[in-house]
Order: sequence, then structure tokens, then C-alpha cells
Amino acid sequence: MNRKLQSKNFVGLSFIFSFFILFSVSMPNVFAKYCQECYSKSSRATPLLKPKQCLESHTQYICGTCGRCICVEQDAKRGVRRWNFPFKTLEIAKLYLRAAEQCCQSTCGIYEIKSGTGRKSYKIFKSQSDLLYYLSKNKKSSCSKMQPLFENSEFKIYKGTSVRKLTSSEVVKYLKEMKNSPNDSSDESESEKSNNESSCESEENESSNESEESY
Repeated sequence: MNRKLQSKNFVGLSFIFSFFILFSVSMPNVFAKYCQECYSKSSRATPLLKPKQCLESHTQYICGTCGRCICVEQDAKRGVRRWNFPFKTLEIAKLYLRAAEQCCQSTCGIYEIKSGTGRKSYKIFKSQSDLLYYLSKNKKSSCSKMQPLFENSEFKIYKGTSVRKLTSSEVVKYLKEMKNSPNDSSDESESEKSNNESSCESEENESSNESEESY
């Protein structure tokens, strides 16, 4: 009887272990850890749209921990960067949070903003005073919680970090690694991420006539 029970237990444990291994391989992001520096599960999650053009033309924040590139190019006309604009989801906003921290040299928070039509978006602000200033200039927008949904406790400077444009060989290498890497921390497909980012870009175009561009 004991041998039969031991045999059944062994088979059961073997099945559970095999399932765990299979699930881990097929869905690596479920068990992936966030980079402590740039808050992403994937070291090649960005750029989300037109990566080749962005990597070749724009200045990047290169994470000293995982090597992920985050666009920090400043618009020559409006003086804003990618992280200044609204994002479709909190997880996508997290991908640009470290760029904001680097530019501000301080912690920054992600806030949920609701437009006059009820559409939710997620924006990064250095402080609550910056949020209040934004709301004062955009009367139809609101922030019900008035607290960041995500914010690091302290700003850290990491070794190996650099802010520069990539060389042509680095661009080629990075793009190859992007193709072989799993999806980013939002756990969305590439098409979904593109749709989200496109939606955000349309919000950018809409907001170009608003005063949020003043900072």
C-alpha cells in the first residue's frame, strides 16, 4: 500500500514539475523580474514603434543594468520628450519612467488622468505640483486620486548608464536582440503595443494645441 501511494505521489509530482517547466518556457514573462533600474521585464522592450528609425536618429538613455534603450530625444520646437506625453496603459508608462527620472534627476510618478470625454491615460510628472500645474492648464482633465500609481522611493544613479546616440553596429545588434526577445513587461503582443502607442501618438497630436506642451 505504501509503495503504491509513494508511486502515485511521485507521478503526481513529476506531472506538476513538467507542467511548471513547460509553462515557464512558453510564458517566460510570468516569472521574469523587473529591472531595478528601468522597471522593465524585457531588456529590449523599447522602442515600441519604428525602432530602427528611433535608434538611428534619437538620443537614448541606455540602462546600465540591462542595456535597454529609452528614447530621450527632445523635440526642437516644443522642447518635450517622449515621456512628457500620455500613455495608453500604466505598464507602457513604466517603460519610460526611468527616462523621466534621468532628465529630472529625481524620482517621478505615474498618474492616472481622465479627459473630458472620460478617456483614461497615464502621464509622468516630477512632482504633484507639476501635476497641479498641468490640470490648471487643462481644465477638462482630472486626476481623481491625486497620488502616483507608481513611484520609486528614491532616485539612484547606476553605474554603466549612458545617454547618447547608438553607433550603426550597436543599432544592428540591438534590433537583432529585439527580434529574439520576449514581449515586454506589459505582457501584450507587438500589435497590441503598437495600437496602444499609436493611440498615444494621436493623443499627442490632439494635445499639441493644449497648454500641456508648456513644460
